[in-house]
Parts: sequence; C-alpha cells; structure tokens
Amino acid sequence: MDLAASRVLTERGLYPLAIYHLLQGYEKCIKSYFIFKEVTINNTPEATVYAYLRTRLGHDTDESTVNLLKDIADIEKHKYEIMLPNTTDLNIRLGLQNAIAAIDNYKTSLDRVVQRLNLGTNYPNNVRNYSQYVRSRYEYYHNSVHTLIVNQPDMMFLNTLLCMVALYPCLYKMVSITRYPAIEFAYDNLNLLGNELESCQRIIEMLQDLITLASNELK
Repeated sequence: MDLAASRVLTERGLYPLAIYHLLQGYEKCIKSYFIFKEVTINNTPEATVYAYLRTRLGHDTDESTVNLLKDIADIEKHKYEIMLPNTTDLNIRLGLQNAIAAIDNYKTSLDRVVQRLNLGTNYPNNVRNYSQYVRSRYEYYHNSVHTLIVNQPDMMFLNTLLCMVALYPCLYKMVSITRYPAIEFAYDNLNLLGNELESCQRIIEMLQDLITLASNELK
C-alpha cells in the first residue's frame, strides 16, 4: 500500500509525501522480515516478537534500525551455528563456517557504514543535497549486490540486508522532515525536497527490490 501510494505521489510531483510513504513501507518491511525470521528460525511465538518490537523499536527507524539489522543477522548466524556441530561432511561444514564468517563481516561493515556516514550530524547536509546523496546510496547498493553475487552466491539473504542498509540513510529522519518545517533547515525543508523525481524513483526501485527479496524468502 505504501509503495503504491509513493508511486502515485511521485507521478503527481508530491515528492516529500512520496518519501514519507517510502519510509513507512521500509519500516513495515524490515519489521515483517524480522518477525518472519524470528518465528521460523528461532520458533519464537509471534506475540513475543511483537512485544519485543513495540518495546525496543516502536516507530523509530532512525537510531534503532541498525540494531534490528544486526538482530536479523544474528538470527541467521544462530541457524548456521546450530547446524555446525552435527555436520560431518567437510564441504558442508566449510560452507557453514563461511556463512558464519560472512555474517560477522556484514555486521562489522554495518558498523563502519554507520560511523562513516555519521547520520546524526550529517543529515541536514544530506537533505540539502538529497539527489546526490540518494544517487550515491543507489550506486553503493548496486555495486554491493554485484560483489555479493560474485563472492557469496549462496547467501542471498545478505542481499536483502544490503538493500536494507542502502535504504536506511536515504530515509533517516524523514518521518518529520517530509511533513513539518524544521528549524535546522530554516523551515525550508519541504521546499528542499520539492524537486526529487529521480530520488523518489531510485528509492522506489530499491524498496521494490527489498520487498521482492523478502517475499522470495517467505515462499
């Protein structure tokens, strides 16, 4: 619903509202993905997972999204760690060990991305140069996916996480920036986002990829 709304709003040139609905769609997607992983892999009751999300995250996708991405990675890592002691085939053991190492590398790279981007300090400048910023995240996503397919073709869930990581900075603080004039932009932030056709199209494409990737794992 949010993705469809963002497409319509983009076509009509209502870019701040389109970005807001893209944020809403992103938030719902990562939470749903986490619930699916926690329930199917760890056999956690759905009610327990919902309660966890409400108390830990609420509707905050600014600071807590990174922790949620790490939680998802840990669920996958735990799955492989459980399989490892009972696996005697050397090739399968090597594959499991490589999977665990790849997940650890992903978590480390996630921390590096957060530190390098320093969103808490840099987001006003990112919004002022939003087209360029979204383009850089879009290119990062496609380059990272290509590298992943070449180096880790059997670990496509990492593709899903990479898509989440690429989208996260594009939507940082957008729950308020897209709806209310903000003092850090001299109350001009809605105008700053008023001509972002290509940015919206790129985010729509990445969010559609994310939904498709996550849906494929549900099958």
